[in-house]
Amino acid sequence: MNTFIKATANKALCDFIVSQAEYQTLTRLIADPSLSEQDATLARRVLYGVRRGIVSLV
Repeated sequence: MNTFIKATANKALCDFIVSQAEYQTLTRLIADPSLSEQDATLARRVLYGVRRGIVSLV
């Protein structure tokens, strides 16, 4: 599992915040074809939380 994605997801779940840089990095990582399906799903869920206002973008 990608360490950055896991750490960002944990932070989003605990603090309900994601930085602009983390958001942009997650967006770029999703396009990476070598990313596992599990990592891609976790990244998409964090991005979904931001889009729906569940997780704040700071």
